[in-house]
Amino acid sequence: MEWNLPTIIGTLIIAAIFFAIVFSHVRNKKKGKSGCGCGCDGCANKGFCHPENKPDNKDTKH
Repeated sequence: MEWNLPTIIGTLIIAAIFFAIVFSHVRNKKKGKSGCGCGCDGCANKGFCHPENKPDNKDTKH
């Protein structure tokens, strides 16, 4: 297989776009944003994306 400069540049551009998209999704996930880009009020899968925070049993004294 022969590599030439346009092939290498094109591959690097596609790889950069791919990694930018993945980085954006990871950053949004860490911020707690939805992955679909729309509101979650009427979504049937809201419980899977944003589970409600359950209180820790560590803070309660028995």
